[in-house]
Amino acid sequence: MKKTTSQHHKHKETHHSEVNHPRRYHNADKQKVAIKKSKIFILICLFVFLLILPLIINRKLLNNKNAEVLLDQKQYYYGVGVGITFDNGKAVVTRVIVGTPAEKAGILLNDIITKVDSIPVSIENSRDLCREIRGQEGSVVNLSILRQNKMFDKKLERTKIYSRTPTMCQ
Repeated sequence: MKKTTSQHHKHKETHHSEVNHPRRYHNADKQKVAIKKSKIFILICLFVFLLILPLIINRKLLNNKNAEVLLDQKQYYYGVGVGITFDNGKAVVTRVIVGTPAEKAGILLNDIITKVDSIPVSIENSRDLCREIRGQEGSVVNLSILRQNKMFDKKLERTKIYSRTPTMCQ
């Protein structure tokens, strides 16, 4: 039996809608899965943010005036911010801490400290050297420096120096 044109179109439409119908459900399922995934992603991001938030707040506190209170729990002293080692009987600068009076005064690595407050430095008075360079906050110490065969003096005001790795005479 031969199909008429209207029957043929009807058959095509039925066939066409049957084919598209599962696609519509398939696309809807994909959308539901995508929405679920995005909700899960948002929840994970929120969870991570809530975990990190206290760390962010603590970091901001460290940058505020509370920082000094927290840092006071670490090691500090009053001095100028240099590390010294004796080499062949000479007090050689082996460390200059960034932001300290020593750095601001231009003291460099390998400078030789020959005098502290007009007292000559020697290996025999190395223990006194540390005590003389350190002192009360705000007090002044005069260092005589030898650099590349040139002598010069530096007047430094002692400040609070924070250090995690103490070296001689910081």
